[in-house]
Formats: sequence, C-alpha cells, structure tokens
Amino acid sequence: LTELAAAAEDGDETALAVTRAAGRALGAAVANLIGIADVREIVVHGTVTALGDPWLAAIRDEATRRSLGPLARETRITDGGVGEDLTLLGACALLLTRELGLTVHR
Repeated sequence: LTELAAAAEDGDETALAVTRAAGRALGAAVANLIGIADVREIVVHGTVTALGDPWLAAIRDEATRRSLGPLARETRITDGGVGEDLTLLGACALLLTRELGLTVHR
C-alpha cells in the first residue's frame, strides 16, 4: 500500500489510476450511506488513507455523482488518518445507541 501511495505521489499514471479506482469504489458505497442513512459527515479511517488526496478526491467525486444533489452538498467526507482505536470507537457508538438508547441530534 505504501509503495502504491509513493508511486501515485510521484506521478505514476498506473498507480494514480489504481488509487482513483479504489476511491471511486468506496465513493459508491459512501453514496449509499448518504442516501439511505441520511449521513452528513463521513470520516474514512485506516491504512488506506495513505493513498492521500487523489484517493479522497475520487471518493468525494463519486459520492457526489451518485447522490442526490442537496444531500451530497450537505455531507462532509474527511480523512481521519490511521487511528489506533477504531474498533473501540465503533463499540462505543454501538453501546451508546443500542444499549443506552442515546441518539445523535443535529
């Protein structure tokens, strides 16, 4: 993954194409979240974030292209970096919503 990211950063067209294709694939899934779950902020995490700006731009472009205009304009997609506590954060979110009945208000 780091080799792909480095090659893309150096301008390798094949690496950039692969990076953008990965971003578009995730962007399609993000578009579904936007449309179905009415999500307004999406933070992508994990080692794949090493692919950088071309990857993130492809996610945003594809999500915007596949979503309804007003919903897409109101949704922020950001890079949360690698992070070490992702599993813990997810477990906490489930606990807060399912077990304690807390909800998120906008």
